[in-house]
Amino acid sequence: MKDVLMIMNAREIPAVLKSIRDLPIDQAWFTGYTEMQLESEIEKFISLTDYDNYIITSDDLMGNSSALDLVRKQLINFEVASGYCNLFPGSPLVNLIRSRIEEGPPHCGDLPQSAQELFMLRKDADNYPNPVFRVYFAGFALTGMRKKIWHTHPFRCVHSWPGHASDHMTCLSLQRDDIPIMAVSGAYSEHLGGSTQGFKHPLIIGIVKPHVTLVKWGQGI
Repeated sequence: MKDVLMIMNAREIPAVLKSIRDLPIDQAWFTGYTEMQLESEIEKFISLTDYDNYIITSDDLMGNSSALDLVRKQLINFEVASGYCNLFPGSPLVNLIRSRIEEGPPHCGDLPQSAQELFMLRKDADNYPNPVFRVYFAGFALTGMRKKIWHTHPFRCVHSWPGHASDHMTCLSLQRDDIPIMAVSGAYSEHLGGSTQGFKHPLIIGIVKPHVTLVKWGQGI
């Protein structure tokens, strides 16, 4: 199948940029956009290109070729498949929830203990007895969907400037139509969010002109 990786590139974190650029896949870099702006830009990109699967990731997630390979293999069999990552540096929890998620926008800011208890432990996700398992929430840590699913359940976020919680709103849309999100055991990547390395690099939104760059694998950027 023909896959592309879409990167929400709102910051310039050198270690992440290099690790993602090294991944063996076509890449679409959405640079300098807010999440609200990405709604139309991602929809336009998907409409104008002919990939089978569109995989999305954030700009503070280290590129992991093994995780990407595991997700791509499962996208042959499932319409939605996702990797996962730590909630924040040092956390044993990953951004997967196996129970149904509540309607409406999610909690913002630091998660209370009651909310954290909904998330899976990494050791459970890594050692799940089956290669894939259904979840109702998967943060955008190499989350892939068929083109037709992106059309019927497009990228959406909470419209509080500059926009946030696009992963939650997309998962909620899938839940409403009972479309399974299949988490892929072992498809773990390291999330720098909340770390000094992740947040000492300022947002480039409003500094660079927003643009989309499609880079074919092997052609460099």
